[in-house]
This record gives sequence, structure tokens and C-alpha cells, in this order.
Amino acid sequence: MHPTPAKRASTWKPHIRPGSERANSPNPHSHTRPSQWHVPDAQQALLTLTGLRPNHTTNNIGHSMEQKAFTISSWNIQGLRSSAFGLKSRNPDFTKEIGNTDIVILQETWYRGDGPTGCPLGYRELVVPSTKLPGVKQGRDSGGMLIWYRADLTHSIKLIKTGTFYIWLEIQKEIILTEKNVLLCATYIPPLESPYFNEDSFSILEGEINHFQAQGHVLVCGDLNARTGQEPDTLSTQGDKHLPGGDSIPSHICPPRHNYDNITNKNGSQLLQLCRTL
Repeated sequence: MHPTPAKRASTWKPHIRPGSERANSPNPHSHTRPSQWHVPDAQQALLTLTGLRPNHTTNNIGHSMEQKAFTISSWNIQGLRSSAFGLKSRNPDFTKEIGNTDIVILQETWYRGDGPTGCPLGYRELVVPSTKLPGVKQGRDSGGMLIWYRADLTHSIKLIKTGTFYIWLEIQKEIILTEKNVLLCATYIPPLESPYFNEDSFSILEGEINHFQAQGHVLVCGDLNARTGQEPDTLSTQGDKHLPGGDSIPSHICPPRHNYDNITNKNGSQLLQLCRTL
């Protein structure tokens, strides 16, 4: 998924729309980052929600709250370290891009958990270590994720589950002005040709979503290596003779998807099917 920055109002209802907004950008690669630590296909997606954040001012009742954008950045950095530039998170351009982001999700860190990560000052850290197949002696690890979230949000963000390719967080509804808490899934799914690809990844993800959506709004962020082309991500019942009573099935009216990438791969087909079934 490659969304451009978008704001959501307090009535925000999460709905997965893979790659639908990318055509609004004049350059499909405009979201790539400076050459000091850029690698081909490194991508960042930014989601902005309207929420409540402490403004660090005091009055006669203590700290007050103000309405402020709540931002989540999801970024495939293809390696936390570079042989030429060292720890990417120490690069000034990198830290500038992060800015005051509330939650930073980094995928493909290739980080085993055995050294410094450069976690920014004022942030807490969660780690899913990279993996390596048994018996493989050469080559780099696969995957790995880091999540950095602002320390002043510690009481509003809770880790609820981790797996080999995902982390689930619960974000309290009070700070993002939603009716329910938001269950955030940060995930990385390897491409089909990778020896680390798991055929069951999307079915596992669907099961996780079905479980957590009963507890609140679900938001999935990450790199699923899914190319979705122009294919629809919603189920249309108009003129469908194979769905009995289809006219009575309520459906969202969504505009056609526009994507610079017209190719749909297997991961993309599974992601689209996941969107249609939720």
C-alpha cells in the first residue's frame, strides 16, 4: 500500500484501500528518500489522524489537552545499516523525515536485536528481530521490524501481540477521537519468490483481523509486497447473478482505483481478496 498523506476526521472508519491514492502524485517515486541512504524501492507511507495530544502547558487543573494531528509513518528501509553510511537512523535526513511522528514503523530492518538501533530521543521501542533459515550460512537475514512510539503516549499505546511477521498495538480511542480503540497491525510479508515467503501469511492475517475487529477499529500498516494494479478492492453486487439476494447486501460506494502500477501479483490478489471479505 502506498497512500499519500491523508487526514481523517473524528468519525474515521478504517478501510483498506491498497494503492488507490498514488495516482494523485505527479511522480510515483516522489515518496522515496534522499540518496545518502536511499535504496531502490524504499518506500514510506504516512497516515494522519485527528487526535488529542498533550500540549505540555499547565493551568489550574494541570496538563491540558489540545486537538493535534496524530501521525503514523510506515517505512520499508531495506536495512537499518548501510555499509557506506552506517546506522541510517543517525542520518540527519532520516531524523528530519521522522519529525514529530507519533508512531514510526520500520520494515525490513534486517536487524537481529544485537546492537544499537538509533531509537530517537523521547521514543520507546519494540523489536521483531530478522530471521534466517536454518542451515543458511551466507547472505543477509530476512525481514525484521522496529516500532518507535512517543514516550508521552506510553499509557495510550499497548502491545497486545507479536508474531514472526507482525506486531499488534492497541491505541486508545481518547487520543485519536474514534468511537472505539484502534488495533494497529504492523506487518511485513516477503515476496512470493523469497525462500522466507509463507503461503499462509494472508490467511493468518485475515484470522488476526477477524479476531481483533470485534474489539475495535483495525488498521493494517506495512509492506505486503502486494501489487494490486487497477483491480477493485470491494465486492460489487451490481448485476451479479451468482449472489442470491445480492441487491440487499449493503456495500460501500468507492471510486475506481487509480494506480501507476498496472500489474497485479499473487500477494496483491490475496490482499484484494482480504479487503473484499472484511
